[in-house]
Amino acid sequence: PVVALAFQPTGAVLAGLVRDKDNSAVAWNVGFNPGQPPPPEFGQELQRFPHPAAVGGLAFAADGQLLTAAADKQARRFRIASALPAKSFPHPNLVDCVAFDGTGNVLATGGHDGVLRTFDLTKAALLKQVNAHVTTTPQPVPSPIYAIQWSGDHKHLFTASFDRSIKMWDAAGGTLVREFKGAADPAPEGKKDDKSGPPKKEGPVGHRDQVFSIALSKDGTLLASGSSDRTVKLWDVATGKVVRDFPNPDLKPVFAGESAPSHPGWVHAVRFTPDGGRLISAGAAPRSRAYLAVWNVADGTRVFGGERDWGPVHALAPFPDGTRIAIGHAGSPRDKRDGGALILKFPGK
Repeated sequence: PVVALAFQPTGAVLAGLVRDKDNSAVAWNVGFNPGQPPPPEFGQELQRFPHPAAVGGLAFAADGQLLTAAADKQARRFRIASALPAKSFPHPNLVDCVAFDGTGNVLATGGHDGVLRTFDLTKAALLKQVNAHVTTTPQPVPSPIYAIQWSGDHKHLFTASFDRSIKMWDAAGGTLVREFKGAADPAPEGKKDDKSGPPKKEGPVGHRDQVFSIALSKDGTLLASGSSDRTVKLWDVATGKVVRDFPNPDLKPVFAGESAPSHPGWVHAVRFTPDGGRLISAGAAPRSRAYLAVWNVADGTRVFGGERDWGPVHALAPFPDGTRIAIGHAGSPRDKRDGGALILKFPGK
């Protein structure tokens, strides 16, 4: 039974109290144009708000927020998502990544045109446009930007790209502060290092393929990255140099003198745990499977790692208390599993 109804004053939304097992307040889309047939989305559920006890009343505030009063002696306030965007920021090409700064007032975007853009959300206006990953000679060639990361003080932006590089930018001025360079192409087979050849490698090298994901440590001194070269790397933000690799003990090195890859497939996501002591990485594995790993940041050793039948993982986020991980996976036709989101217990918790 639906025991109460109210219209939202700021949008075409109808809310009701439903006597179901979850004591739900439900919002429905009731938008239409007078004199025209209702659109297909008319009457569809927008959101559902479960309550721990029976709800006795509901009302809308003047700003459109939903208020409810329940038998557990609690009044609650909810924001209802609109079926239409509040603001739009058109782009000339595919948008691959977005990130808010620490204030929530500035949005940074990156996409297939290799351009980094920042927007003032209060004014819905473009602040800065930088050709962050666009080569200019002999002709302009863009490299897609796959990941964006703000610094903790929201003064700098990091971009990761198809061109194997990561770059650090001054957010206000749009100027390049530092480049985290990809590895140089290996010498031709059979050619040995000598005085006339390429210099010998000193320490870990950068990525050899496109960089899909980056994550900044809480103190802002370290940057982690994941790539389609199957490696996870840790960088010193101050110098732009690789601090260490994260070699997988189950895999063999691809290039002589370098560490083994971190994953058996592409690395799509990396995140630090809330305490900063460990790094979580996720991605793809052979046969349309997923690979998830946990690493010690201090020495690069693997704490946990294994394949799963979820299909490739494209996103992950640790819970603030560090006990669980949320992942977004593509699903696996091989295992007849649909894509979606999963909540996992953190290994060892």
